[in-house]
Amino acid sequence: MKRKITALAVVVALLVLLTACGFGTQDGLALTNMEFNLADATGMQAHHFRLGTVDLTAANLNIIPGPVDGSIAVPNRTGPHPLVVLIHGASRMAHANIHTHVHTGFDYLIKQLAAEGYVALSINVNANYAFAIGEPLSQDGFALETFDAHMDYLARANAGESVGHGVELTNMVDFTQIHLIGHSRGGEIAETLIRREPERFASILRVAPVISPRLFAPDDEQFNPNDPYAQIPQPDVPFAILLPEYDGDVSSLEGQIVFDEIVAAAQQQSMGNVVFLRGANHNFFNRTFENDDRYQGSFADPQDQSTWLSRAEHEDFLKHYAAAFLAVVTGQRESWGTFNPDEPQPTTLFGFAATASTYFPGMQQLIAEPTHDAAMNAIGSATAAFHQQSFPTQSIGHGLFYHPGVLGRADPRLPLYALSWGDHNGAVEFPLLLSNLSASNAISLFVAVDSSDERNTRRGKQSFSVALTDSSGAEQSVVIPRGTRALDVHPGQQDYIEDFGDIWLGFTPLGELRIPLHYFDEIDLSTVTQLNIHFDQTRSGAIMLAGAWLV
Repeated sequence: MKRKITALAVVVALLVLLTACGFGTQDGLALTNMEFNLADATGMQAHHFRLGTVDLTAANLNIIPGPVDGSIAVPNRTGPHPLVVLIHGASRMAHANIHTHVHTGFDYLIKQLAAEGYVALSINVNANYAFAIGEPLSQDGFALETFDAHMDYLARANAGESVGHGVELTNMVDFTQIHLIGHSRGGEIAETLIRREPERFASILRVAPVISPRLFAPDDEQFNPNDPYAQIPQPDVPFAILLPEYDGDVSSLEGQIVFDEIVAAAQQQSMGNVVFLRGANHNFFNRTFENDDRYQGSFADPQDQSTWLSRAEHEDFLKHYAAAFLAVVTGQRESWGTFNPDEPQPTTLFGFAATASTYFPGMQQLIAEPTHDAAMNAIGSATAAFHQQSFPTQSIGHGLFYHPGVLGRADPRLPLYALSWGDHNGAVEFPLLLSNLSASNAISLFVAVDSSDERNTRRGKQSFSVALTDSSGAEQSVVIPRGTRALDVHPGQQDYIEDFGDIWLGFTPLGELRIPLHYFDEIDLSTVTQLNIHFDQTRSGAIMLAGAWLV
């Protein structure tokens, strides 16, 4: 017994000595699953209705009668309740017949949202995609006119008039709380609606979205169809973007651009979230879309479907994610998980593998953005260099790191820090642009492993430590453990394309590695001078770092 006590005393003495010399103890970042218990939707009904037609004005000034029909689900309790409007995407059925009920593909979702306490409405906007009837007078004009007609009918029903929805709606709708959910091109329509009347809407959720390249209507004298999307300010409302890993339709995953530009500008006053859902496709969020698009334009390997989500799993995730997002933005629940800056990004969302990143108002750059002359110092076996992901490769850089949405960026060159290491003894030091972190919640690193680097593919999981150093020289580290979602290796393969060069066929999304500042409780957060990444957990590896932010 005496020898055991002596050994323990030596360990304690060493810890005291290391702390005194400026080396703080290490805690591991928590690996968590974000959970949300859905309300019981048993017995909830989706009421299908057709209220008549609305006059749609085409570009040639022809008037086309468009259907005002949809599905609605209502909570089983007195109102008023927030209103959620779902806007479906385009389909071949819509091109051929504007009366096709594509909107009913979201009946499962509106029933769940009604159980959560929302009046949920899914509207038919097929006319917007029906090329045979001509182009609308303005961008998404047919859908805007259809939406307006639905709101007029709903207002009458809310006032007590029976207009044909098939369910009692008197005093059920809170029109000060209108939330939009758009799938595919429906996300573009939702965005256009908010641009038109930003004060009218409370949030937007875009699922596998197409993004709009236009700020002005075509009949506006300032309209320029060549305006890069990055120059278009985003609607300043809480937003969420869901990107399916194997989207075979919007295969560029261009919705990522919205998030990246908002983070880069750091001006928006509303929270935003983007999720890269592993194994998902484009179509299976809508039950009327029967085709599995993973076989068409995505990077999915049909020979390995082990991670592919079923249709039921697509629906289950969207129900959880939409309900959780709405619970936060409506104030029904305090922020948690991916929406809470005081918590690390979850490893899984509702049991699903998903890489999440969050924008919080007031975010500030903590280290200099990557450039050739950016200040950084590599130690030991570590290397640190400026890397510019670029399309095409005739520009600086190469295509071996493929971040979602990069092809749709105004400038398709993504500046990154390329960091690598070996032998457990490397580190990279970054001086900070800010020193007083004491009033903030967390630091966020936007990182990804280089999936084309064999040092990562050999291991499958990566780990390292992130440290802060204060002005006295004291340093404290937090271990980023294996299993952290932002450090996933993503499937893909290297290929060569003539006249283009080497390219990595598979997406590697940058994910948020969020470290709440309460992990750094042994240093002076008001005088922090340096952020250090210690590659002390795995023998070798390579990562890309887009930057570090103070949240």
